[in-house]
Amino acid sequence: MGTIAVFFVIIVINVFHTSEEKPIPRWLRRFTALVMKVLCLKGISCKCSHNKTDTVEKTPVTEFEFAKKPGLTENDVVEVKENEKEDEEMTWTMVSSVLDHFFFVVFMTMVLLSTIVFTSVIVMKYITY
Repeated sequence: MGTIAVFFVIIVINVFHTSEEKPIPRWLRRFTALVMKVLCLKGISCKCSHNKTDTVEKTPVTEFEFAKKPGLTENDVVEVKENEKEDEEMTWTMVSSVLDHFFFVVFMTMVLLSTIVFTSVIVMKYITY
């Protein structure tokens, strides 16, 4: 378990100290976005965050590609939540923070499961003797 914890820390530190000029790979962006949604990080709205409020920006319909859809005119205004914008700036520091949270959850789950297994084995040995 200690080796796994050190391995997780090394990964997070390496990601944290990565140069900002180096682009973040697409797979890592997707994984980070998924973990942020699952763990409710950085204000991403999810089912567990009922009390969080989203900032809403009103944008004219003409700025969207779907402005040509029937029923929408140029005078209509569409509300866009900030967390739904695709071009959100993701930095290596943010990625390292998300990975740190993810590895913490993974490590604590491993500790909990191994504790349950070892305790149940000890109890079963104690009961059978």
